[in-house]
Amino acid sequence: LNVVPMHGGRVLAPLSDGGLQYLVGGARASAGAKRGRYCFEALRVPVPQPKQMLKVGFATKESSLILGETSDSVCFDCEGFYTSETKREAKGDRIARDQTAALVLNLDPSSPNKNT
Repeated sequence: LNVVPMHGGRVLAPLSDGGLQYLVGGARASAGAKRGRYCFEALRVPVPQPKQMLKVGFATKESSLILGETSDSVCFDCEGFYTSETKREAKGDRIARDQTAALVLNLDPSSPNKNT
């Protein structure tokens, strides 16, 4: 949305010129998850910004572009909070700069951990 690909498309960096560093930068996947297992990783890289935010999660195609703002998205953020149904709860440790967060979605009906 307002991010630019860097390093051969492996890194997305938010636009930060002319005051844009105070806005939220975000990107969405263009493929939907219907069945099976999905995992993606996000690395929090150091950038010269006043405050960094990282949210990783899943949402429906009709949801808001900002994860956690509506009831049709779920996410974890870099402060260790989990957001679902617009309720934010502390669930883990903070994700520091240079740390990687992995998120797994299991839609495999034969799995004992299905729909997690």
